[in-house]
Amino acid sequence: MELDDKSTDNSVKVLNSFKKTDFKVSKIDTTYFISKRSDLSKSIDQITDKVLDAVRDGSNVVILSDKAINMEKAAVPIQILVSNIHNSLIENGLRMKTSIIVESGEVKEDHHVCCLLGYGASAVHPYLAFESAKDWMKKFDGDSKEYEANYKLGLERGILKVLSKMGISTVASYTGSQIFEIIGIDSKTTRKYFPGTVTRIEAVSYTHLT
Repeated sequence: MELDDKSTDNSVKVLNSFKKTDFKVSKIDTTYFISKRSDLSKSIDQITDKVLDAVRDGSNVVILSDKAINMEKAAVPIQILVSNIHNSLIENGLRMKTSIIVESGEVKEDHHVCCLLGYGASAVHPYLAFESAKDWMKKFDGDSKEYEANYKLGLERGILKVLSKMGISTVASYTGSQIFEIIGIDSKTTRKYFPGTVTRIEAVSYTHLT
């Protein structure tokens, strides 16, 4: 599921405004401080633990957001984080109790959205991509809303193309399917963060991302 910027912004605001006891939303910061003492692996584990605690506390929706990024804080790679959270929820018998919403500036292409959906995201809000699209199109004549709609349509058609190639007809069937083969990540990182996924051509590990 991928929505345009205004509808998604409004949806996130609505989700955050819920205060009823029968529907609880938690927003989790996915950034970490940049310093020699910071460790990406520990940051991933800490954020995952926060999500597990939130779900145990009754959160029906968990929003993973990197909007707190600044000069001192970087965003944890969202693909690794989503996969780790998704699989940790499964291991703890909690996956069916919550939905994972990704609010990330890393997401720019249909492939990015497909990977996040395939590793457990329920919905994706590529807020920076939408803002960039609007900024890029300021130099041209025309309706900026139309340009945004074209970008959104491009993402949607790309996702549908991937689903159709796999013989999958709905996003619900694709979500969490993990039908990928990794290229360029070592087996240790794959086993830890992408369990069940094959990697035949190894290269970098998560330590290269810090």
